[in-house]
Amino acid sequence: MNSRNGFLWLTAALLASMALFSPYSAAATPCQNLTSLTLPDGAVFNSSGVNGAGASDVAPGATISRLDGASPLTLTGGNAVNQSFCRVTVVVPNDNGTFTPSGINIEMWLPETTWNERYEGVGGGGYAGSISSLVSALNAGYASASTDTGHAGGSGTFVLNPDGSLNFGLAVDFATRSLHQLALQTKFIIDAYYGKPPLFSYWNGCSTGGRQGLIEAQDHPDDYDGIWAGSPAVSFDRLSDAQLWPAVVMNLEVGGAGVSQTKLNNATAAAVAACDALDGVVDGVIGDPRKCHFHPATLICGAPDAPTDPTLCLTPQEATAIWKIWDGPREVDRKGRPNGPRLWHGLERGASIGTLGNTSATAILPFSIPNVWFEDWLEQNPSFDWHTITYPTFEHDFFFSERRWTDIVASDHADLSRFRRHGGKVIITHGWADQIIPSMNSVNYYNHVLEDERNGPHVEDFARLFMLPGMGHCGGGNGPNVFDAFDAVINWRETGVAPAQIIASKVVSGVTVETRPLCPYPRAAKYIGTGSTNDAANFVCVRERDNDRLNRELSIVPNPFENQFR
Repeated sequence: MNSRNGFLWLTAALLASMALFSPYSAAATPCQNLTSLTLPDGAVFNSSGVNGAGASDVAPGATISRLDGASPLTLTGGNAVNQSFCRVTVVVPNDNGTFTPSGINIEMWLPETTWNERYEGVGGGGYAGSISSLVSALNAGYASASTDTGHAGGSGTFVLNPDGSLNFGLAVDFATRSLHQLALQTKFIIDAYYGKPPLFSYWNGCSTGGRQGLIEAQDHPDDYDGIWAGSPAVSFDRLSDAQLWPAVVMNLEVGGAGVSQTKLNNATAAAVAACDALDGVVDGVIGDPRKCHFHPATLICGAPDAPTDPTLCLTPQEATAIWKIWDGPREVDRKGRPNGPRLWHGLERGASIGTLGNTSATAILPFSIPNVWFEDWLEQNPSFDWHTITYPTFEHDFFFSERRWTDIVASDHADLSRFRRHGGKVIITHGWADQIIPSMNSVNYYNHVLEDERNGPHVEDFARLFMLPGMGHCGGGNGPNVFDAFDAVINWRETGVAPAQIIASKVVSGVTVETRPLCPYPRAAKYIGTGSTNDAANFVCVRERDNDRLNRELSIVPNPFENQFR
């Protein structure tokens, strides 16, 4: 995952020298006096109940109330802060100009003594609905902020009004509007508190936070100078459909309890074993799963290479289910079978299947985000039973989801030309073993960015994608998964030096056991043939010659709305 240690040295000398000319030991507007300001767009300071104190000084070790009504946060232990800060809470009216049924809550932490003169926006996860931790950003010297995106609680049920109608305004707040308001309100407060705007503004987010960063680059390119978008949930309207696919497949192909977790784990391990060496190094991960064509039929009980243990080998139906999960959702043929063009990407071989499909040996449990997506965003029926979905109805719902939601929540417009002209830099990262968001989600989006002529012929001058072999969703997995893409963005933006590689580490019990270079797509790390394969120094980044062919093999049905709104 992202760490916070790499870039502070770059600014230390600069800040020390600037202190001689522009000290800010005394705030231009004291924290308690900020509430006298008139905020943009009708926003107000939020000082009631669990929603904070409007603007107040907070000391290390203090206990503060939470915007989302969760348990109070005590700033000790893992949440310890290294300095006092000015905590500001504001709420922005929703699209109808009122705070009913909810407004956009924003929380800001402003360092009182060691501000590095930069602003960091911190992204959320899932359907958001809460304020993300600002501890790491504050401790690194950033004036930082986060938003609940206009609703409380982590569920997507906010989109459905009590009468069963859709609240499109709250959907817009969640997808886009809250993110611009976060930057707008925070920069206004920073300017007032310190007496000057931030030198640079950066975004730090993974999953939904990655999507949030990219939609800011697309729609409000002046809000941020640099963006780290980890495992971004772009194409949210189609991704949310595809995330239900594993459960649907197991229900239709196997029924009952689905495929046991033991068998799913064994199938994943068998795929890794079959394809591990394709990149020239046996290290327990698949370097590029697009090159892996392992078929679960080889694990069918009685097959020559299948396990003899009945708890590990597969029935034909189980092998079919796993194959369809890897292959991804497809259009149906005349007989209602999913044999047509691919609708969206499946999970890659090497990614855990259980997180999205069967999480126990006795029940099929779909991932919560797509479950709510179908219930409330598509069917407008909280009692909708996903077990009733067939392959033809899944295809129908997929295209219906595009028609209804693409222009609001997709967040995958390929035109980043305004962000490029602003001087912005963006790094996208994604694990090849992501069990939540198919890895090809990011490859597909970045390919569109490369192909969009509006971005110019040298996209790598401002936008780069780094894929991580063996890494799961925003971290974890068997491959090196500790890295610092956020500081790489900052270094790129402030020095003009693009990252030729990012070093990732595999850490076991606090000890680094492996390092590996992450290479800008479409390059991949290649072992030079000598030295330890656990040392990044023994790898070079080379372009994958068959990259275009691999992408064609995994092509999906084009989005008919791709150019409609830009």
